[in-house]
Parts: sequence; C-alpha cells; structure tokens
Amino acid sequence: MYDQYLDAFEEILVLCTYIMNNDDADRRLFSVSLDEGLLNPLWFVVTHCRDGRMRHQALDSMQRLPAHEGIWHVEALTRAAQLCVAYEERGKIRGQEYVSHDQIPEHGRVHCSGFDGQDISSPKHALKVHMRVRPNGMDGEWEEVEETILVSTNPV
Repeated sequence: MYDQYLDAFEEILVLCTYIMNNDDADRRLFSVSLDEGLLNPLWFVVTHCRDGRMRHQALDSMQRLPAHEGIWHVEALTRAAQLCVAYEERGKIRGQEYVSHDQIPEHGRVHCSGFDGQDISSPKHALKVHMRVRPNGMDGEWEEVEETILVSTNPV
C-alpha cells in the first residue's frame, strides 16, 4: 500500500537530513512543546517505506539523534525499527546491499509494532517489542512476533 508514496518518503528523508545538518537537532528533538521532532518522521520512513536505500538512510539518521530521555525514547524506537527492518529483510539475497521496494512481499511485512511496559524485575531496562505480521498473506491469521530489547536508559 505504501509503495505508491516513495516520493513522499524521499521528501521526508530529505527534510529530516536537512534539519539534522543545519540545525541543533538536540533542541529540535526535545523542545518545550514536547514535539517529537525528527524521531517520528524517521521512524515512519524506516517502518513503512520498502525502499532499502531510503529506510537504511533513515535508520542511520535515527541512530545519530541525541539519545536523551524525552517524550519519545530514541534508543527504544531505533532498536524497534532495526527489528522491523531485520524481520522484513531477512530473506534478502547475499551480497545485495539494499532490498528494493518490490522484493518484500506483503506477507513478509510488519504491519504494526508496539511495546510492553518495562520489565522492572530485570537489572537492565528490558522492553518487549511486538510486531504483528500475516505470514500466510492477507487472508491468513495475524501472528505476533515478540523480541526483547535491552536499553541503556530508563524509557518513558
């Protein structure tokens, strides 16, 4: 469904890259207005765009954002985005740098993702990431893939 918006994804990525290179990204990400700044648009490109070049460029930009705590937890969202990309690109051809948008079938997509609450019994900050997939196609049942990630700071 999102393949028709490759130009829009490119525009989002160009704007985010411009802002990161020409503005104080730390101030943009954590302003008094609690604006999510660049994190949300980059997250959207990584998790919704199938073009490997653009999604990996957005993921690299997410990794360069300041990892301070704020309304959105940069490290947790970046690690969850990495999991989504790894799931969708797990079958890519060896030696191929990026997966093109037409190489990820609809049944190989992560349709949505989210987090469980923090595991307070863990000595490190553990979050469980849930990804909803339909491995048997659009007529199949939903399945949930769970991964636990450890983050270095206390998520919001």
